[in-house]
Amino acid sequence: MNLYTQLQRRNDSIINLSIDKTCALTCVLSNSQINNAFHYYSLKLVINGQAIYKLNKKCYQVEENHFLLTNSGQEDFGIIDSKKDVVQFCVHLSPTTIADAYSTLAINLQSDPDCDFRQSCRFQLFENTYSIKGHSNLSRLLMSLSEKIKTGNEIHLNEEWFFQLMETIILQETEIQSALKKLKTVKLSTRNEIMKRLLLAKEYMDAFYTTDPMIGEIARNSMMSEFFFFRKFKQAFSTTPYKYMLDKKIQAAGDLMRSRNLNLHEIAVSTGFPDLQTFSKAYKRKYGLPPSRARRSAENGI
Repeated sequence: MNLYTQLQRRNDSIINLSIDKTCALTCVLSNSQINNAFHYYSLKLVINGQAIYKLNKKCYQVEENHFLLTNSGQEDFGIIDSKKDVVQFCVHLSPTTIADAYSTLAINLQSDPDCDFRQSCRFQLFENTYSIKGHSNLSRLLMSLSEKIKTGNEIHLNEEWFFQLMETIILQETEIQSALKKLKTVKLSTRNEIMKRLLLAKEYMDAFYTTDPMIGEIARNSMMSEFFFFRKFKQAFSTTPYKYMLDKKIQAAGDLMRSRNLNLHEIAVSTGFPDLQTFSKAYKRKYGLPPSRARRSAENGI
């Protein structure tokens, strides 16, 4: 499982990826076509440049610092339409391994651990592109990897890394599928399009929550009207955009509170609160005690 290879400087060529095991590889390509790119579940991360993938009559343009997630058992291809080198990190995950991971995560721990649920569990990814500059666990994992590749550091990927990646993907995708089911729209294609725009909105809020962007600004960035965005976001994620960003602020402040380098006022301002009083009220509403007391308890090991 822990195969990691590199394809260096392949120009004006056709690359055939006949993958028969879970593996990862870095490709440095220009003016190339990548065939059989979706035989397994796959993750395509563009480190430098831009790649285009054609899948189910759709075209996914994967920009630098973005990645594409796709399902298995598909025969379409990728295109490197550039004379300059395009660096990609690609992961291929076998359906059997994904099914095992999905059944383990999805089924109650009290179920029979010897029962093989793989035949009944068909895990479906929400095929989409995402930024590694987002705040999801998957984006953070890939950002760290991308930085190592860019700086030329040696990469060691063992079985534990693949298991961690699979768990992170499945947990993220399970949340997306749950949100999809809550969208009150009849056509699946419409639900999928709305979800793609809501995920764009989430990425925008993750990047700018400390600046308190207005609903209209977020909606425009995700190509929706203000009320439509507000209504569908609340439907899908069972919270409002304002509450989502407030929770992000409180979580970020809580992370900073573990450090003694900043006082509470500095933490409040750096995470987007106008003052310490507003931060204290929001923190107390969420956790039942003011941040000053929470910090003292943490320092005293209580």
